[in-house]
Amino acid sequence: MLRDTSHVTAHRLWAAALCFLLAMVCCGCTIYVVPDEPEEETVVVDVEPVQPEEGDQAAPETSDEEDYTLSGTLAVLTAEEVLEMQGSEMDPSVTGDEPDDLYAILLFDEPQVLYSHAPGDPDEMMYRETDMLLVANNGRFEQGDITQWEPYDGKQVTVQVSPYDIWNPSDARLPVGCPRANNVVFISAE
Repeated sequence: MLRDTSHVTAHRLWAAALCFLLAMVCCGCTIYVVPDEPEEETVVVDVEPVQPEEGDQAAPETSDEEDYTLSGTLAVLTAEEVLEMQGSEMDPSVTGDEPDDLYAILLFDEPQVLYSHAPGDPDEMMYRETDMLLVANNGRFEQGDITQWEPYDGKQVTVQVSPYDIWNPSDARLPVGCPRANNVVFISAE
């Protein structure tokens, strides 16, 4: 006998859609709801890039083509700790993450304006202000070597990364709305 599981599928689709919208709001996107037909709505997400202002103290001293040298406190957190840090009570499995996945996150002392890949478009670059950068994780969406960063948990670290190795999220993976970086080079720790 077949069971009707359409309500489960619909629930998962709604949860995924809500996670996506939450990620877009967290990363500074403007969300417009545009009526397509009288009874239907279409969601259009528009990302508004941040342009650094002249003399902006938060902008790293580099051109668009140069690597960034960034400093902050490194936090190695589980998925549940990331959600707690971001003030969310969401179950990490909704985003495809497991509760014990680890994330190495560089928490900036002051927000930084970074030149990086636009969400969902690897060919478009944009400026974006952020207060953190994901440098590694060991979960389903593995990125970098988490073991390299674990000894520096809670320490002030300095790293170097190319703007072309920084990606803004187009999904609700953890940390929600946080840019991700590949090929992050450790420089020092205090």
